[in-house]
Amino acid sequence: MCDDDYVPIDDLLIRLALPDDAHAIAAFQTTAWNEAYESLIPEEHLDETATAQREYRWRDRLASGVREAAMALDGTEVVGVASWSSTGENPGLELKTLYVRPSWKGTGLARRLMHFGIQDRSALLWVFEENVRARRFYEKHDFKPDGVRQIDPGTGVWEIRLRRDRSG
Repeated sequence: MCDDDYVPIDDLLIRLALPDDAHAIAAFQTTAWNEAYESLIPEEHLDETATAQREYRWRDRLASGVREAAMALDGTEVVGVASWSSTGENPGLELKTLYVRPSWKGTGLARRLMHFGIQDRSALLWVFEENVRARRFYEKHDFKPDGVRQIDPGTGVWEIRLRRDRSG
């Protein structure tokens, strides 16, 4: 988490998400998934995950503290979301989600959201193997494949694990 709860960026506000933000995050994530993964994930999976299901999960995650999240707001519109959590694996920090609206891609918002959550620390993440744009983004920020891959249980799509080592 960043030292400040609120970080102004140009005309945007990036802030920690609260349980009351669960609906806005869920609606944003549903749209982001449909835009980003329409050619990567089977259509039936995109169709079956409703905003209401996501809202319940986000409210539980945020209220329990099992996950932290940041929201980028342009006025009242959510234009980006990142989330992270502790993990039992080395390095102990996982970037769980990072999404920005298509119109905000290439603006530096994704980098800023990622930095808000995990800063410049060692971390790991999972990315769909065929998501070339996301892989390039993470590799630009020193995440490298560690040779581990799995089939995502929710989608049936291959994903790979990336790590960033900041130990020195």
